[in-house]
Amino acid sequence: MISGADLMVERVRDSWRSAVVRRCAESGCSLGLGGLPKHTVLRGEKLVRNTRICDGLVFVGGSTLLVALVELRSRTVDVSAVKDKLENGTRMVTSWMKRLDCRGYELYHIVLAKKWRTPDYEALRTRPIKYQGRRYYIIPAKCGVSLAELLRRWGDWQG
Repeated sequence: MISGADLMVERVRDSWRSAVVRRCAESGCSLGLGGLPKHTVLRGEKLVRNTRICDGLVFVGGSTLLVALVELRSRTVDVSAVKDKLENGTRMVTSWMKRLDCRGYELYHIVLAKKWRTPDYEALRTRPIKYQGRRYYIIPAKCGVSLAELLRRWGDWQG
């Protein structure tokens, strides 16, 4: 039997077909997608124009819909620009989920970089995104890490 979260992954894929990509990668930095159940990856810049948005949005099915907003950095991390992109992604996903009548989902905000400067890493890790009365902590990690690993480490996902 297909779960409600799996159906939502299909609805997202069907609704934004022009933005669907196979991988979450850019400029030598990628997020591993192995070991995930049904999932869809959307390329942020194919979704909106004239708005700074995160590089990838990964929708993962299973018992609960998980949405990972992912910013990929091959060079330096500009903390305020990264937070701005993730905040815009949060607003967009929240709006979509409301329009698709999806109430049960979890958001994860992930920033991957090839190299981290300690002040940037700490600034992102300790300053959550605040939206509609909720606090979303940012998960900083190295390029190449798998989303399944991050979800196990930072969330309740059992995978």
